[in-house]
Amino acid sequence: MMADIVQAAAPGVPADSHAHVSPAALRDGFRRWPTGVAVITGFDGPVPVGMTCNSLTSISLEPPLLAVCVANGSATWPGISRSGRFCVNVLAHDQEHIGRAFATRAADRFHDVRWQPGPSGPALADALLWFDCSIFGETPAGDHTVVLALIHDVRAGREGQHPLVFHAGRFVTVPGA
Repeated sequence: MMADIVQAAAPGVPADSHAHVSPAALRDGFRRWPTGVAVITGFDGPVPVGMTCNSLTSISLEPPLLAVCVANGSATWPGISRSGRFCVNVLAHDQEHIGRAFATRAADRFHDVRWQPGPSGPALADALLWFDCSIFGETPAGDHTVVLALIHDVRAGREGQHPLVFHAGRFVTVPGA
């Protein structure tokens, strides 16, 4: 499948061309690129579930689409996927503790985190913004799955706050952002 993606993206490039870059080199390269931090939440039946995500991007304004990339080994994503809906909670600079909590394999990631039920999943208190989404499609991509989501609503949270950013292997605040 990955060979098909490589071929589709770059005609004439050998299918195994990606094999010459080591995971360590990729990790080192991508750690130099800052990303925003969000928590993807949903309900697995009545149980709130969530995970930290920094692979989030805008795809389209018409129709309104975004994409998240989920590790194939995620224990959380199957529960969110079953519901067909999820909430993207974009974290503020002072919410590192939430980003860390949802990045662990802890049994109750919602412990000591204020939230309220939203139309697509738990809306975490004091987030910068929320996207209510439904799953539009899922595509395998190497050791991740690219999830395309239709955005049903976007709500602004705290005004005048800076986003939480992940860069060089740590959470940082971007001055003046």
